[in-house]
Amino acid sequence: MAVVYAVMLESGFNRTEFGKGILGACFVNDLGTVIALGLLFAPFTSTGRRSLSGCRCCSYPSCR
Repeated sequence: MAVVYAVMLESGFNRTEFGKGILGACFVNDLGTVIALGLLFAPFTSTGRRSLSGCRCCSYPSCR
């Protein structure tokens, strides 16, 4: 995203509606990639599952 933003900043496209749409699409694409790779490669241990579920898990005795 930094390269796309740098090129658009140099060319002035970041001020146009088209440029804002491209930057938004790049952000969504990068965010989706980070989430997908995190889910694919993150080790899901019992501690990881507990931290992912947050406070909902506190009421279940099997999660402690």
